[in-house]
Amino acid sequence: MTKKLMILLLSVLLLGFIIGCTEEDPGLPEESTGNNGPSEQAYITYEDDYITFQHPAEWLVSGSGSPGISLVIIEKGSGYDFVFEAETVDNLEGQEDFDDRVAEEFTQGLESAEKEDYITQISFEDVEIDGYAGKSLLLELDLLQGTAEVLYGILSEELTQYDQIQDYLSAQDDSKSFTEEIINNEEFQEGLYELLRNLEDADGEPEQSLTMARAHLENLEVYLTEDTPDQQRQKISIVAKENLVFRVYFFSDPEQYDDMIDKVMDIMDTIEFAD
Repeated sequence: MTKKLMILLLSVLLLGFIIGCTEEDPGLPEESTGNNGPSEQAYITYEDDYITFQHPAEWLVSGSGSPGISLVIIEKGSGYDFVFEAETVDNLEGQEDFDDRVAEEFTQGLESAEKEDYITQISFEDVEIDGYAGKSLLLELDLLQGTAEVLYGILSEELTQYDQIQDYLSAQDDSKSFTEEIINNEEFQEGLYELLRNLEDADGEPEQSLTMARAHLENLEVYLTEDTPDQQRQKISIVAKENLVFRVYFFSDPEQYDDMIDKVMDIMDTIEFAD
């Protein structure tokens, strides 16, 4: 399962962890105001070491970075995520090897998505950013089922060192039976939450997988108890330029996705890569 695509399949939650793990570079982004955007509306130009693009002045844009990776988060209200990610890759031999790496990432992500029951629609299309060709993967997810299945994967594959967790899962031998139990049995939910919190408290500095499992469980409980959309539409685009892999992630519930996608594409059309 390709890390970059599958980690972001439930990105509303996971993206916060990715961003939290980067070291903020106060000197990375620069913005300048101007009225030369795609419309009469006031636009701002964002610039960092990898890209420049224009966005509406009232939208909040923030950048963070760690060695070889830059993340740009674009916000307008709530209920969606719009993220640019630039990653430099230096251990490949020549452009053909680099192109093969990007094609493999996209193909493996698509194949993995096709195997997941909680992904209800899949398609892909060509995309071009600043003259460079790439691909976009379009998905629609059932977030309740997907969150439960990803939670099971973390518990059963990444936290095997915790006997208490494995004992708790002993009656659920696959993700389907776990999903059925965690969605329909409130007592099972509460017991798992208490177990995860106790393990975090006991560790002092708990590992990220343990914290992520607890956060996934909290997210699942929101879908079960609150009037929150449990369908999500995603557009994941990947473009290669020399030794740079550039990804665009846009996620929202289907209604907001339809409302926002034209504006998202307008902003993507203004992206230019740094020389």
